[in-house]
Amino acid sequence: MWRERVGLYAVACSLVGAILVLAVPGLAQLPANVMLVRGTIDGAEPGAVTVKTKDGPTRIGLTEKTGYASVFAARFKEIKKGDYVGITARRGADGNWQALEVHIFPEAMRGLSEGHYPWDFPGTTMTNAVVADIVRRVDGPLLTLTPKGQSVQIAVPPTAAIVRVELQQVGALRLGAGTVVVVRKETDGSLTALRLYVGQGGVMPPF
Repeated sequence: MWRERVGLYAVACSLVGAILVLAVPGLAQLPANVMLVRGTIDGAEPGAVTVKTKDGPTRIGLTEKTGYASVFAARFKEIKKGDYVGITARRGADGNWQALEVHIFPEAMRGLSEGHYPWDFPGTTMTNAVVADIVRRVDGPLLTLTPKGQSVQIAVPPTAAIVRVELQQVGALRLGAGTVVVVRKETDGSLTALRLYVGQGGVMPPF
């Protein structure tokens, strides 16, 4: 039964292949039938999880290939030169890129969906790349990222959400936890989870 904590049946992740291919950053590079489901965990059963979204409950199938990751709150000072990060940004009033979200990835995700491309909210981009330089300024730090040989500078204002992603080998879901699920829409209209990002400590994964 669901109580405050739900131990969903243990599912071993495929940490060799699926982790490096199917994760949220890089959505623009994935097939048209792959999308994001955002909300909170509302229930679970063997082989499926229900996510409460703004449009109502959504049932999502789970398989032995479904991957899991936890998302924790982080601070800017945790970001170091050489880290692999993903930054959602939009143009500021000055025409420069302003970060909305910064995701610090584990070493196992280094190189994942590297690039600078449109994201799924109008006017936003995702940049996945190595941090080449950090300049601390009075009006907020400036990161220089180097996706595929390019140079992209993104300012990180105090309002930007900063999180750290950690891969998990088993699915342990908490009722009410914020989640972002990368799903594949099947030909029959059903949804299959490729990866679940689950917020920890009250964090809503800001993807």
